[in-house]
Amino acid sequence: MLPHVDDNRTQYRLNLSYHAGEITEYCEPAAMECYRGTIQIAKDLCIAHPLVRAKGEKSAPWRMTTDCVVTLRQPGHSRVLLALSFKSDPLRLISSRDRKKLAIEREYWMCQGHEWLLITPEVYDSAVAEALERSYGWAMGPIASSDYCEEAAHVVKASRYVTLQQAYNLVSASLQCDLSQAQKVFWQAVWGGLLPIDLRHTLWVTNLLRHISLDEFQDANPVSARRSAWIT
Repeated sequence: MLPHVDDNRTQYRLNLSYHAGEITEYCEPAAMECYRGTIQIAKDLCIAHPLVRAKGEKSAPWRMTTDCVVTLRQPGHSRVLLALSFKSDPLRLISSRDRKKLAIEREYWMCQGHEWLLITPEVYDSAVAEALERSYGWAMGPIASSDYCEEAAHVVKASRYVTLQQAYNLVSASLQCDLSQAQKVFWQAVWGGLLPIDLRHTLWVTNLLRHISLDEFQDANPVSARRSAWIT
């Protein structure tokens, strides 16, 4: 749901020792500088580094990971990284030890000049999350063409006061496609920001859609809004 996504990597492994900046993987121009690995960062923060222990063997430093690293690139610009960590529990329920490990992870990215966000239930509306979960099958299916998504957004916006079912019917008639295809195009237009609607509003097929501005729509997404649960 973010614009200008160039790459997306999950469970990204962090370096234990000194290393070149992560952005150099893309051959982007970067200062010839070595950055601290998690072992040195843990020492600097006075935090015990996570260890792994195998039966009958000595412990060794555990190689930490970041849940998701998104690479963003606007046309004509160099790439930038956005590191994301997700916790299903509210911040107040995250243990002291886990907070310390998150502090290591945060410093790892921040010292390289990249943004790091901690996403917990405090930073998003549960109704929006539920709406995205319900529409996931259509939005993340085979990708519809941009022309189709733009046409779907146009016809729904032109008929300002319509229910969700009526919106599906409008898209189906305009694109001359079946209802299943219309649902896919509709939700991909929504997720892409071409058709910003209020996802906090219950989206039953008989309910009217509530149109909102693109700024309001993007603010409902903690990643696009750069909203983090981390408290410094």
